[in-house]
Amino acid sequence: DRGGGVGLDPEAEAAEQGKMSEALVSMNPRKTVTRTDLNFGKVFLKEKVMPTEGPQDLIQSGFAKFGVFAGEMNGSDVQEAETLTINEAMKKCCTILNCKGFVVENQDIWNGARHLSHMDFVDKSADRYKIRFKTGTEISMADAKVLNKTSFCRTSDYSLILNGKFKDDSISAFPAFASHGAWKNAWSHFLVGNKRQGRFYHGQLTQDGQRQGIGTLYEADARDDDKFLEAFESGASWTSEQSPHPSSWPVNPDSFKDSNFEPFIKDYLLGQKFLTKMRFVSYHGMWQDNMPHGYGIQHFPDKTGG
Repeated sequence: DRGGGVGLDPEAEAAEQGKMSEALVSMNPRKTVTRTDLNFGKVFLKEKVMPTEGPQDLIQSGFAKFGVFAGEMNGSDVQEAETLTINEAMKKCCTILNCKGFVVENQDIWNGARHLSHMDFVDKSADRYKIRFKTGTEISMADAKVLNKTSFCRTSDYSLILNGKFKDDSISAFPAFASHGAWKNAWSHFLVGNKRQGRFYHGQLTQDGQRQGIGTLYEADARDDDKFLEAFESGASWTSEQSPHPSSWPVNPDSFKDSNFEPFIKDYLLGQKFLTKMRFVSYHGMWQDNMPHGYGIQHFPDKTGG
């Protein structure tokens, strides 16, 4: 059954795939930033900072880039000052609604304007500063007349949309496109329209990001689970004793041919076991041309989360 009623809107799917294809094929630096370590890499979608944010607009996995200026940044203080490292402050800014930056109660120790992200400070400095977070409807430049302060103005946001193994500048997540078995399941995050939240996928992908082969589609609510986000950001499979990875489910092609699902029903469905064992899973199985196609198991959560 092609498509299988997974609740995929064709227009939304096209928008999702457009962003992924643009990121993978063009690698336009104005649209994406790619960071690789050996054969592993991440692709981020670059977006403008929103004038106003709702809870659904906060960056789920990614980072912000900041312009650094001498002086006091305009805007209202979000809360009382905190003592943090610059790295911690950059990360926290992305978790506060409508936060457009922060002010460091120190002189311009960075010696002039520049653009930085938290990646520039990772494991480089444990120095802690008095930090005041600022909010407003738009980003304001610093007032250089206010001395002994440094302002970090949030200038752009980057959302993680792809995490996996790369070979020759292409994602290597499908056996047909990798030599000597040099491929690995990849993660993708589908952001529909201007939203920064969407469903997650872990499995095989073609070189232009199309879902093909075997993979698992997870609900957008999975973002609320810290362990799930940790797996997505690290590139590892999401699995636990309570929620085993679908690849370990007692289902295989013979189960479908023989219509024999008794082990799966017993171990995963009876007694509401699906509440934990199938948590966040929307679909697991075969894909073709970015749609469910072939053998697979679809999970329809009800109002109780089952």
